[in-house]
Amino acid sequence: MIQLKDENTFRFSLQFSRSTEEQIRVGELLERMGNKKSRFIVQVINEYITAHPELTVHGDPVQIQVSSSGFTREDLRKLIAELLAERGYISDNSVGLAPKDGGNSASASIEEMLDNLNMFD
Repeated sequence: MIQLKDENTFRFSLQFSRSTEEQIRVGELLERMGNKKSRFIVQVINEYITAHPELTVHGDPVQIQVSSSGFTREDLRKLIAELLAERGYISDNSVGLAPKDGGNSASASIEEMLDNLNMFD
């Protein structure tokens, strides 16, 4: 990226490949914006900085970690089961969702909750 700076403006040249779905989606959006990209990019990056204030520390190298994909339904299911096991709601998250106290209502409620993760599909 080339940065040119005068007294009143910043000017950048940005180029990235079409090697991922994310890059294609972003590239197509930016192409449709024509010469109106600057305000959008400033807004988006400011929202990111607000969510990651550590980026404003001067002198530290900027490190941005990007996740290439979100959680799958199975990832969420395993994570929730692990958290429930850590907190003592279930005895073994690798075998199933058996409650520690042997009660059926807790097991059914947890199983129902995990089955309702379809909003993340």
